[in-house]
Amino acid sequence: MKKSNKDAKILFRDGSSLRLNWSQYWKVRDVLLAGYKVDQLDNDLFRIHDSKITLIGSSDMLRSLIEQVGFYNLDIYQDKIVLDIGGFQGESAVLFWKMGAKMIVVYEPVPEHQEIIKQNMSLNNVKSEMHEAGVGSLDSVKIISYETTDLGFGNDDNGPNELQIRIQNIASVINESHANVAKFNCEGAEESLVDVPSEVLRKIDFYIIMAHTPEISKAIINKLTFSGFSLFKANKKRSFLCFKKLP
Repeated sequence: MKKSNKDAKILFRDGSSLRLNWSQYWKVRDVLLAGYKVDQLDNDLFRIHDSKITLIGSSDMLRSLIEQVGFYNLDIYQDKIVLDIGGFQGESAVLFWKMGAKMIVVYEPVPEHQEIIKQNMSLNNVKSEMHEAGVGSLDSVKIISYETTDLGFGNDDNGPNELQIRIQNIASVINESHANVAKFNCEGAEESLVDVPSEVLRKIDFYIIMAHTPEISKAIINKLTFSGFSLFKANKKRSFLCFKKLP
């Protein structure tokens, strides 16, 4: 199965029976091990649920959820507005909502992801505001070349397909969101934070950032430290970074 990546019927210990290829198998396995139930709705469309959340999405969404659930588990969301940059399929927005946020402002440029986000907001009764755009240093329109619209969409800008997306100035996004917490997982666009004036950055109390290269990580740490934030949580590779505003 691993060598061919062909579909095979898999019976899991909890009694679930799904038809998966190798790439899907380990993502589903990890979600089941985390305590979720998984139903296969189509070839690469799944519904996962536990006592708190229900989500639909691709196997990549399953992977994203498992990566994020531990790192985003912070006591900072209660009654807060969360700015979710790089919403993917809505999994992070649902997590923030279930951890007490009062409103989620989502930015996601890929149309097929936007539709899934809307479904997941409805399934979980999330109060949200959806923006069909990406972020950057300047307002613009960008043509992205891509292979698939998976988690890495836009990172390589390479492939036979093209998608035109709207880019919104990140300083304006922060100003208009009125958010207390901002999450960035946007395939390199997080680097645009370096160009934001410090007084604008300080309108946010907490930043949770996925830095996609060591260079971006270093630049963001330097910028936010200079702007009056402290780094209070990071993984070993410093790809996930959490900052809080100092008095």
